[in-house]
Amino acid sequence: MIMEAIKIKSYKISKRGLRSFAVSLPAIWIRDMDLQPGDSVDIYRNENDELILKAEKHFPNQENSEIQESEEEG
Repeated sequence: MIMEAIKIKSYKISKRGLRSFAVSLPAIWIRDMDLQPGDSVDIYRNENDELILKAEKHFPNQENSEIQESEEEG
């Protein structure tokens, strides 16, 4: 499956410490994914040297539904 990419904006790379660099993430993506400070984002590099970001989207009551499902199974 090939997905069409949508360019949001170009971002500058900034230096962080001696060996790291940083790029800000678009606020619209953070809001769409309902991410919060401290959440994790996985970064993958494909064969075309493109970076792919993946994060689990938060859903309201996600933790509660998981607990209810495990109680129903037991």
